[in-house]
Amino acid sequence: MKYIFITLLAVFLAACNPNTGSVTSDGFDGTYTAQDGKISYTITTDGKIKGKSKYFEKVTTYTAQKNKIVFRFDGGLPQFLMRNEDGTVVSDSGTLYKKD
Repeated sequence: MKYIFITLLAVFLAACNPNTGSVTSDGFDGTYTAQDGKISYTITTDGKIKGKSKYFEKVTTYTAQKNKIVFRFDGGLPQFLMRNEDGTVVSDSGTLYKKD
């Protein structure tokens, strides 16, 4: 009985975890640059994303969910990049990024 309770508790806690999802890039890996060239994101298969601009360079982890990568830099709000059929990605702010 004790083992059943522990198993159910573990399943419940895993279901409540907001960071669930694939850790792999699911085909997103590479560098994507905004059309204006001001910001780029480099996505690696080890679960890291690097954002780079003239003013900052930050690295964090991400989760891949189908055609979307979700990440959050320290002190910021969650952000996402959604993959389009043509291989470009679009950010939650509507900026289009092309793969280098």
